[in-house]
Amino acid sequence: MNRISIRGGTKTQKQISLEAVEFAIQEMMPRYSSLDIFIQLKSLGKEYHGFCSWDDDSIRPRSFTIELNNKQSKKDLIDTIMHEMVHVKQYAKGELKERHKGGYKQLWMDEDHTDTPYSRQPWEKEAYRMQTKLARKFNKNK
Repeated sequence: MNRISIRGGTKTQKQISLEAVEFAIQEMMPRYSSLDIFIQLKSLGKEYHGFCSWDDDSIRPRSFTIELNNKQSKKDLIDTIMHEMVHVKQYAKGELKERHKGGYKQLWMDEDHTDTPYSRQPWEKEAYRMQTKLARKFNKNK
């Protein structure tokens, strides 16, 4: 069974985060039952909405930390959760990998994208594309 833990933020932000993460798992990874997701709601400064990192294995991880800016609106919080959950999906399914042996490498579908600028990274393009679709569906089901 997936484990989701949340620290920081308001009671409302925690509830939204829990519901949004559960929804995203059901939408993108319904067969996954061993994910461990730690959500941390905290101030990240004005320029950052959120971050996702794996905590266990860089190839097909199952444990993740998602940091979310607790200063954003409800709409932006939901969008950010969906965006970061796309990254969880990408890592968990092995679409996005990070290698550390012999120098740092970022791989997308086993293709090296270490030097690809942020705006052209295929995993970011997918996350931005899917966040709106997922957020709309989530809000419609509430």
